[in-house]
Amino acid sequence: MELEGGLGCFVCGKGNPHGLQMDFELNEAQRTITAKWVPDERYQGYDGIVHGGIIATLLDEGVAKLCYMLDLRAATAEMTVRYRKPVPVGRAITLLGAITGEKGRVITGKTEIFLEDGTLAAMAQVKCIRSKS
Repeated sequence: MELEGGLGCFVCGKGNPHGLQMDFELNEAQRTITAKWVPDERYQGYDGIVHGGIIATLLDEGVAKLCYMLDLRAATAEMTVRYRKPVPVGRAITLLGAITGEKGRVITGKTEIFLEDGTLAAMAQVKCIRSKS
């Protein structure tokens, strides 16, 4: 499987007019990325609350995008999500993704999403598998 970045990515692709078009900052030394985003009502589930599927997508991207930025060609194979607090529409959130380990082709990581006041809203443990090519 060939894993190439694309302008069409739903989360970060600048060429996707329907996507989130998020920007990520890489800290290569710490193997982390961060992003800030303000979700609007297009991404809500219940009134005023961001849909859980969007939150899961962001949690996935926190490790998958980090792998890509570190040139670790890998795709998500498994993810365990914990939702702790509702994420309100129209309020800034901060995403933090980190690589926590590597063994063979398996890369493990975690992503956390924080509300404006620093409260942890959601987190995920993610396993990615390196591409064979």
